[in-house]
Amino acid sequence: MKTHSRILACALIAAAIVLVPSTTGADDDGGCPAKTIKEAPYCSGCSSILQAGQLAGGGCKSCNEGKSGKEKIKAVKVKVCVRTVYACDEHPDSTSAKAGTCGECSNPLEKTADMARVVFKCTGCGAEGKKAGRCKNAECKKAKNKIEARCEKSGRAPHTA
Repeated sequence: MKTHSRILACALIAAAIVLVPSTTGADDDGGCPAKTIKEAPYCSGCSSILQAGQLAGGGCKSCNEGKSGKEKIKAVKVKVCVRTVYACDEHPDSTSAKAGTCGECSNPLEKTADMARVVFKCTGCGAEGKKAGRCKNAECKKAKNKIEARCEKSGRAPHTA
């Protein structure tokens, strides 16, 4: 019985480590340094950063299909973190941070850009804000924690340090 309790305790600790998101800066958690920031169209309807072929009439082509006038969802410009990734056309799961060949079919990997929205989060409490600056949380004010720009995919390839 003790062995089962120990296994369960270890499993719960491991799950907590994996599931609890980090609210610290990119420098100390291996997250994305968000060095290349650009603006891109974003659809709030499908929560997607839109590529050139997905944009039509100032909005998302798929979300606005069959809609007219005020029903249409307009794309908004957002800041995005851009990271280079190499991917296989035939096997999208086969990616690399460096040029090379696909491990499944040996085709050359194509250079692409992986984009993630930039969000503003407090380094202490994780509260979101609309821009960088001081956090309004009383404990964060005392600790001088700041709201900083963070890559939404920080810590997930290719958005790692």
